[in-house]
Amino acid sequence: MKKKKEIKNLALTEEEIATNHIVKSNKTYLIVFGIFFLTIILLLVGSLFRTNITPDYPLVFRDANNKLMVITKSGSGKKDITTITDANIVYANKDIRYLLYSHNNALFLLDTTSGGEGKKLAEDITKYGFSSDDKTVYYITKSNELHIYNRKNNADYLIDSKTADCLDVVGNYVIYDKNSNLVLKNYNIGSTEIISKSYKDIKLSKDEKAMLYSVANEDNTYNYYLYTFADSNNEKVLTNISEMLSYNTNFTKFIYTIKNKDSYNIYNNLTDTLADSDKKFVTYTEEDVKNGTITKEELLKNKEAAALVSERNKMREYAKNYVINGYDLYYQNKETMTLLASGINRVYYDDIDTKKIVYTKNTWDKTLDLSNYTEFEEFKTTLDNGTKNGLYYTEYTNKPSLISENLSNNINVYYGEEDAIYYTENKALYYSKITNKKAATASLIEDNLELDTLFTDYTNGLVYLTNETDNNSLKYIYNGKYHIINEQVYSKFIQVSESQEFIYYIKNYQDNMGTLMLYNGIRNSKVADNVSSLMYINDDLIYLTTNYDAKTETCDLYRLNGNKLTLIHENILEWFSPVITKQKEN
Repeated sequence: MKKKKEIKNLALTEEEIATNHIVKSNKTYLIVFGIFFLTIILLLVGSLFRTNITPDYPLVFRDANNKLMVITKSGSGKKDITTITDANIVYANKDIRYLLYSHNNALFLLDTTSGGEGKKLAEDITKYGFSSDDKTVYYITKSNELHIYNRKNNADYLIDSKTADCLDVVGNYVIYDKNSNLVLKNYNIGSTEIISKSYKDIKLSKDEKAMLYSVANEDNTYNYYLYTFADSNNEKVLTNISEMLSYNTNFTKFIYTIKNKDSYNIYNNLTDTLADSDKKFVTYTEEDVKNGTITKEELLKNKEAAALVSERNKMREYAKNYVINGYDLYYQNKETMTLLASGINRVYYDDIDTKKIVYTKNTWDKTLDLSNYTEFEEFKTTLDNGTKNGLYYTEYTNKPSLISENLSNNINVYYGEEDAIYYTENKALYYSKITNKKAATASLIEDNLELDTLFTDYTNGLVYLTNETDNNSLKYIYNGKYHIINEQVYSKFIQVSESQEFIYYIKNYQDNMGTLMLYNGIRNSKVADNVSSLMYINDDLIYLTTNYDAKTETCDLYRLNGNKLTLIHENILEWFSPVITKQKEN
């Protein structure tokens, strides 16, 4: 017979309660320790994930004495680099420790944790940058020699001469341009392969095992090829593409357009009230006057009428052979092609996963009467300018729905996460709700935008700026309803946070200074006064300048930690953004 397992009594006695005594158990320790350990892991993973989105880059700046300096987020202080009047800085793509800069045409690799001028890599360079994985530095000299510097073994390799550009470095492979050829070299074993005699651009797969590149055709279309590094397989995957719109990370799915130049009989969509009478029209000559068929006066009128008939016949011929410069839109999954829309003008939004598409397409005014025109050129101009540029929405192979009947070519289109389409035209904002895969006719929301562009990365909706009676109101919109955030907002400094939950902006901007504000989705709060500019790197790393001096054109540099400002350096001349460019040319 098994012994009954003893159940431990974890109830507190009155004495234990009075003395705040806590009954301890191994299970309790394990739970607490487990929660603590899991929290640490989640924090580390979360921090790593966030850093991979936007790394905690160091910041390089130049002070009033032309001294180039660098500061890191975790660094205890500034580090001098060199005295320089014209700096060209290239930050690594994700590595927050290293950066490149040139001085007097010499290239330096700087370890920001140690300071100093860094390691001098080369003289007389014209172009330089990091590979996409940051493990390699490439540079091109004035004699057009391409070199790479491997940071792991501190070795410099001459790749080739007479090169125009280095496109990327993947493992031991260097991809570069030589005489407009697309060339691949394995610098570890020294083998070189000309992949293509010409190319337009290249894209690497997410796993960096393959490369998609395009080659231009004589008719301004492109063929696309997929090259795999492991087996050197070079395969054509797409032909005669007009525009590549999107693709997945391993290049098996694409959305693209193909030219569709069909002869469109627009004449069947026009009105021609004089068509029958013109067919029966009889042209007379002087002989008809001599034999008494008509008089001279009637002959003159007949000639005038014949000229008009001739003009109208030219119009009819032009309309019957009117050529549409449209495109067919396709989704391709491996070898299977699916037509999404035909005869389109331009795609403004596409999603390769949902196959949601917003595009424009030409239509014509069917009430146009050819008989109202007496001159061919007038009719031609009216026809050419009388096309309607309609905005449409479709989802995969569903029937397209018309959002707006006639728009200019100068519009911006945005997809709202609440299943809505927004677009701007001529400083006006319009909204269309999507229901059951159909978009409604657009309605006007605002007609006084300060900016034609909207900020799309805010959690609560799309952010925009209006200018009514010089108020410069910052707003966001969701489900077609807008909410005012604040007024007197400066248009050049609006920044949505990386978490997409906050908005930084500057208001009351005068004489190159204003008040930095933070909107947290509920209320506005002041961050700092006399702010000249803001450099947002990520949620945990924000720099700003204050106290602009118009005479010296200098500012004071601060780092923002929450609501606390930490002075970095007074009187700086400029800073170098780490989130703009990854390649420089001297």
